Amino acid sequence: MAVDKQQSFAYLRLWDEVQASNDFPLSVMISLTKRCCLSCPHCYLANKGRSVQELTYEEILLLLDELADCGVLNLSITGGEPGLRDDLFAVIKAASERHFYISLKTSAYPFESTDIDTLWDSGLHKLFVSIYHTDLERHDGFVHRSGAWERATGALRRFAKRGGSCFACCPVMNWNAPIISDLLDLCEREGWNPLVDPKITHRDDGSCEPCSFIASEKALSSVFIDERITTPAPCVHDSTTSICGAAISFAYIESDGLVKVCSSIPWSLGSLREKTFSEIWRNSPDRKRILTIRWADAQKCRNCPYETYCSRCPGESILEHGDPNIPASIDCYVAKARYQHAKKGIEKKVEDSIKARFPAE
Repeated sequence: MAVDKQQSFAYLRLWDEVQASNDFPLSVMISLTKRCCLSCPHCYLANKGRSVQELTYEEILLLLDELADCGVLNLSITGGEPGLRDDLFAVIKAASERHFYISLKTSAYPFESTDIDTLWDSGLHKLFVSIYHTDLERHDGFVHRSGAWERATGALRRFAKRGGSCFACCPVMNWNAPIISDLLDLCEREGWNPLVDPKITHRDDGSCEPCSFIASEKALSSVFIDERITTPAPCVHDSTTSICGAAISFAYIESDGLVKVCSSIPWSLGSLREKTFSEIWRNSPDRKRILTIRWADAQKCRNCPYETYCSRCPGESILEHGDPNIPASIDCYVAKARYQHAKKGIEKKVEDSIKARFPAE
């Protein structure tokens, strides 16, 4: 079930209008666990095997009730691997009963085909699964788990057959950049929505180990040239506006109940085991601090030729530099690659126009 872009833009405009009239975020992501059955070396989560006191099913029900009362509409469930929670189906069903629009991000490795049916029957709307390669052996070797590719693609096929919206998450890395177009071909054949992401970031403990997988500028250019990939349109940022919309429209809740504005910004706003979500959201000084981060605050970004192609993230800046106003290397790198690709595209259009107007005799 492919997404119609025109309908998506209209939906986003309406969404922004609704968000502007709401004190709480319309979208919340809940990580049910840090545990995972795969060992993806680029993963941003550190200490996935670390034991934490995960929110109980009863605590999650209370949280869902409060989020519904706060006007939250979109609920995303993630991990680690959320399929390792025995109560996942019950959580999704409870969320559906509270009329959330529910998404699940998973490797699909823990699921049998009948489990995908149960996800649909429980009220799941969107399924997000990472696909790293079109070759199952390359995919399985990367995640260090035999059979992972078959489980991932099988889950997407099964969910699509039931009528759900399927998204194949395709991170661009140095080892798979040459086959991203093949992944897009696969998505077209299957009717999945591809999500191509060129950003590989530091781990949430600041480790730069995943950055060794960042694709080269040349490789990124070869990826961006595919017209099926939607890159952000050039945008002149208002220097006085907040750089991060997550502190307004999005919240992230860790498996142990810590509330953050997103998974990238490591600052905890508070614990659900000490205060309610609404108390944390309204009163957190760190959330208010995030809202004060402006585009103009980063001196390095002033007069940058790639600024209009930049989607700078303060979370990535904090993880790399400890300072939200020092741009992260990956943001600068990707902005430059997008700029170079756009420049080449404009130069080609000019060249084609000249050739059309003044054909060679």
